Amino acid sequence: MYTIRILSRYEYSWITTENIHNLFSQLTDSTLLTQKEFETWYKEIHKSPYFVLFGITTNNTLVGIGSLWIEKKYYKGKSGHIEDIIIDKNHQNQGLGKKLITFITNVAKKRGCYKVQLHCKPELQGFYEKLDFKNNTCSMQLYF
Repeated sequence: MYTIRILSRYEYSWITTENIHNLFSQLTDSTLLTQKEFETWYKEIHKSPYFVLFGITTNNTLVGIGSLWIEKKYYKGKSGHIEDIIIDKNHQNQGLGKKLITFITNVAKKRGCYKVQLHCKPELQGFYEKLDFKNNTCSMQLYF
């Protein structure tokens, strides 16, 4: 059985740096932090009232993750930015991605967001379109 929920600021006691690294390395190049570096990072991200970290667990193991950044706009209220949606490769094709995105968008609505947006690889566009996301912009990035 899978559970999707908001991860609290104190859960670094059972979530390890290896758990997070394993998930992120399935999305992008990831550096394995020491447990102390991980705990510092985990505590730091939870200090922001505009950041929400989500997890999917089964048998006390983290198998999925995602995040929501809430931006207070000048003119319209709040906008949500969904980031880093990852389902462990051993748990994919079970509808967990859809459930996680639905859970995150519901939290965004409850927190007053008038929209949520995300960036994805072109090969994932169809997945998000099935969840009613629309492609409406060009994404530009500058790396340092």
